[in-house]
Amino acid sequence: MSTPQNPPMAEHPDFAEVARGHELQEVRMRYERAAETVTGQVIEGVILLAGLYLALSGWIVGFTGPLQTHNLIIGLAIAVLGFGFGAAYGSTHRLAWVCPVLGVWTIVALWAVSGAAGGIGAMLTNILAGAVVLLAGLALLGAPRMGGGTILRTREGHRTR
Repeated sequence: MSTPQNPPMAEHPDFAEVARGHELQEVRMRYERAAETVTGQVIEGVILLAGLYLALSGWIVGFTGPLQTHNLIIGLAIAVLGFGFGAAYGSTHRLAWVCPVLGVWTIVALWAVSGAAGGIGAMLTNILAGAVVLLAGLALLGAPRMGGGTILRTREGHRTR
């Protein structure tokens, strides 16, 4: 009669889950370090400001209709994403791909929503704001891979956000 042999501890399913958890924690920390750099903070701020501008663009530039409503909704969504990235990028980095998509949609929506009926001001607003969100979103996606950067610190040596 042969006795069953227990597999080594390294092959135990619970051990694999613990190792995977540590890997995920390392990835989250890498994203947090990227968000703490000056570059990361600038990118997050640009996304937030571009979203706020887009949301208010109908009133700032002076166009109305479906494009104004569209820009309000999409702009607020972009601003909320920018705020989320600034507040907790380690937890929200999985949504970073949404910014470039919303940037492209902002450009395309000019014709899809209103048929370019908003005039030159609306056209410039949507193209420029869409391009800014697209480029900042792409930079945000690449930020953890770029590494480096300067982390802002207070006089006491604490990290600032």
